[in-house]
This record gives sequence, C-alpha cells and structure tokens, in this order.
Amino acid sequence: MTHADPRLLALVALLALVALVDARRGIIPDAANAAIAALGLVTAAEAGWAFLGWRAFDALVVGALLLVLREVYRRRRGLVGLGLGDVKLLAAATLWLGMAALFVALFLACAGALAYLGLQALRGRAISRDTRLRFGPFLALAIGLAALLSPLPLGP
Repeated sequence: MTHADPRLLALVALLALVALVDARRGIIPDAANAAIAALGLVTAAEAGWAFLGWRAFDALVVGALLLVLREVYRRRRGLVGLGLGDVKLLAAATLWLGMAALFVALFLACAGALAYLGLQALRGRAISRDTRLRFGPFLALAIGLAALLSPLPLGP
C-alpha cells in the first residue's frame, strides 16, 4: 500500500468527517466508525490472516480497556469523560495502526487537546476540571497523522 492508496485516502476523508461532525454536533457517527473499521479490516487482511487476527485482537483489547476506563471514570466522577464514539473510533483506528502506534496517536491527541485548552486559558477562558471538550477532532487529526507517517504497509 502506498500513501496514494484509495483506502488510505478514504481513511483521511472519513477522519475529516469525524472531526467536522464531532466539532459541530458533539457526536462521532457510527457509520464513519464502521467504515473506518471495515477499511482497516480489509487492509489488514491483505497482510495475511495472522496479521488480521492480531489487529482484530488489538482492537478488541483497546476497545475493552477504554470501556473499562470510561466506566471507572463515570462511577468515580458521576460524569462521562470519554464518549462511546471516541471509544469506537480508537478501536477502529487500531485496525489500521496496531496497538503501539494507536497509543502514540492517543498521546498526540491528548497533547493537542491540552495545548488547545492552554491556549483557551491564555485567551481568558475559565478552564476547570468540569470543562467539556470535544475530543474527536484531536483524535481524528492524530490518527490521520499516524497513518500517513507510518511506514507502509502498516505493520504490527
């Protein structure tokens, strides 16, 4: 697969859609997450059944870990800290990136979100632990960068 592969371009387009919709409406469409996952499965399958199996396993582990983290946070704070759309997006992206690169992308998304909040604070906006942030645009950008900058084909 090259950087001009139609599937990679489709991933970037879907991530742009995710970023736009989440920024405007506060949701990540299930259809976009499903399309990202389907394209990731097809791409991983080209590398062989074993590779596909590991990517699927990684995606299940990431999804399960994030669901547990989401639930623990909700029970402790009484608030939802990570939307289900974000969880599904990260699990779908794992099919493309693998677990190690996914966590790099997650770190980049968190760093971007913190930088954004820092800039908002410098501009005079009150930022507290209760400040809400739509995380999808940061995730989409970081996942897209990780996919575009990864050596291709995307390895385990």
